[in-house]
Amino acid sequence: MEKRRHLATFYRPQRFCELRGQEHVKRVLSQAVEKGNIGKAYLFSGTRGVGKTTVARIFAKAINCKNRKDFEPCNQCDLCKEITQGYSLDVLEIDGASHTGVDNVRKLIEDISLVPLKCKYRVIIIDEVHMFSKAAFNALLKTIEEPPPHVVFILATTEVNKIPPTIISRCQHLVFKQLSKKELVDHLKDILTKENIQFEERALSLIAEKGGGSVRDSLSVLSQLINISEGNITERLVRDILGIVSTEVMLNLMNNITQGDVPGVINIVKDILDQGIDIQYFLQQFTKIWRNLFLLKSSKDIVISEEDRIFEIDVLKGLSQHFSLTHIHAAWQILMDGLTKIEKTHDPALFLELLFINLANIKELIPISEYDFSKYHTYKKRYVSPKSLNEAVDKSVIEEMRRDKLTSQFKEKKKNFTWDGFVEFLKTKKIDKKIPYIGVCKGEMLEDKLVITCPSYWLDRLNSSITTKEIFEKSVKEYFGDISYEFNIEKKKDYKTLKEKILNDPRIDLLIKEFNAKILDITSKREKNKR
Repeated sequence: MEKRRHLATFYRPQRFCELRGQEHVKRVLSQAVEKGNIGKAYLFSGTRGVGKTTVARIFAKAINCKNRKDFEPCNQCDLCKEITQGYSLDVLEIDGASHTGVDNVRKLIEDISLVPLKCKYRVIIIDEVHMFSKAAFNALLKTIEEPPPHVVFILATTEVNKIPPTIISRCQHLVFKQLSKKELVDHLKDILTKENIQFEERALSLIAEKGGGSVRDSLSVLSQLINISEGNITERLVRDILGIVSTEVMLNLMNNITQGDVPGVINIVKDILDQGIDIQYFLQQFTKIWRNLFLLKSSKDIVISEEDRIFEIDVLKGLSQHFSLTHIHAAWQILMDGLTKIEKTHDPALFLELLFINLANIKELIPISEYDFSKYHTYKKRYVSPKSLNEAVDKSVIEEMRRDKLTSQFKEKKKNFTWDGFVEFLKTKKIDKKIPYIGVCKGEMLEDKLVITCPSYWLDRLNSSITTKEIFEKSVKEYFGDISYEFNIEKKKDYKTLKEKILNDPRIDLLIKEFNAKILDITSKREKNKR
């Protein structure tokens, strides 16, 4: 029973060949041992439970073992046994979370200056090294770069982004990957076979999924199940203990969503919550269904791996016939948004219920063609509602209705919009001087457009200054609203006609008679300036 309670410890690999996955890591370290080209410092990064500390211990044994064969430690000599059992004085394992200060690092630097007592190398394994303070990292920096020849550092972390680049650059960085579902299942099979415990294949698949690529997490779940399994681990037992919804229930939920059966969806969600399921994990699995539907619907050439399947391909094909690609994508986005929000909500059960009601009732909430994919769970204002989930709203109709609405809104307000009012508005805002000679222009509202009549030289000056143009455009929008406008160049005056008007003007004739004057010439100001 003691073995079963501590499966992760009892079945910890003791040689490179016993490791599951991490082939690239094994290759680098085994060749370093075989060739005797041992690095000064190594950085192991990866998610929890993927073997970082285990590999560090195997490597420590391999470089110190007296009876090593090729690159594998013998695990029989005194040095290997001491390292395996954790009481070797030459292999130090330090918890970075409890040794964060600079004083701890200074003491470590003093200790490693001493030569090894038994081993060839003193190996310093610092777990969760990202917990070190900035001062501690700075104190460690020089020592990692040029440690004593008998010292090897192995730093392990789950958050490599918190490690200073100066530290990373001085280490050989090996990234540990999450184990695949198949690798985890094979590992669990080997252990259960050795423990003489029966199992169902699907049960181990669920454990591996729940483990999320972590060997330690998977073995922790397996230990719990072994203690209550009475010698047989079944799929139903795994689902009951871990709170995993069955595929039958998820299929019933999908069918209710397909039919838009809101009461049916509410009842199924209530039953799921009554079972005490893991809501986060359930949402992840349900989201994967819509992801698979999207891939299947978007291309016939995409192959959905067995690891990613919740339903069989035939079931997915049947479900995909009830939805358009746009609808599937919208549902997928809504679920992804739900995954991020459910952790922060005060009532996850109520949030889950609302989420699935939205999925079942999309056709009543918003036309699919108007869904705003730039923001999850955000909708544009609707004008019409489609009769069915697969009915797309004609974009031209939507655009025409949008224009009509804007035009009607504009007509209601335009009565109060005048060009003189705009000029006064600029003066009130004290920005009229930033748009020089705005008074030479005239504006007129024609339908839903503002027509600005101005001299050509004024428009040239406006276009030549980016700042002035931006101020003008912003002011027009602020006063008139979101409307279009255009410029109309003022026609040049006909000075010949003007001359005739002056000569025939009775006021001019009166001045000539009164002062006994005569007209020598009539010239425009512009022509006078050209002379």
